[in-house]
Amino acid sequence: MRQKKVKVDVYDWDRLDMIIRKCETIDKEMGFLLDIMRWTGLRISDVLTLTYKDVMGSELVVVEKKTKKVHKSNIRYRFKERMDYWVSIFNPYNKNELIFKSYDVNGNVQPKHQNSLLRRFKIISKRYNGGCNRVGFHSVRQSFGHKLYSIGKNKNDIIMKLMRIFNHSRPSITLEYIGVSQQEEEELMDSLYIDM
Repeated sequence: MRQKKVKVDVYDWDRLDMIIRKCETIDKEMGFLLDIMRWTGLRISDVLTLTYKDVMGSELVVVEKKTKKVHKSNIRYRFKERMDYWVSIFNPYNKNELIFKSYDVNGNVQPKHQNSLLRRFKIISKRYNGGCNRVGFHSVRQSFGHKLYSIGKNKNDIIMKLMRIFNHSRPSITLEYIGVSQQEEEELMDSLYIDM
């Protein structure tokens, strides 16, 4: 039986930044995780497979677990600054080790489980009033999409790019996903169909 999806709130970019700044002192691992997610739009399951080496280059290449598609993100500008900051904080001995790792009962390294991280994220979000009542890691992914949408000049192009990133079949799905209001969505859809 399939689990019912729970709708989560989209995090405001500035509030998310505030949460990440708080994490720099109270939960560095969570700060690193949220920073990667907000700059890439990756799913949590994909972020948990990353190594330090993955975020230290000029391009982040991930084969998405859910879709098996290759996701590429350029690591530059502010994203590069943030990754350099986090790598310097953790200063890993082995650059090929998982960033978010745990150990099984036999002492073998494995990616951390997302449920334990989600509990920590919800506690931090509630404590520091992230502005969302229903939070999840999708809130961060949606924040990425909403930020791109809000700063983009050509909304139609942005929506098409976000559809590819999020693997959505229709622009209306993407617009709802990133928290665009119904009126904005109707105006955009009208202009989209006029431009086609």
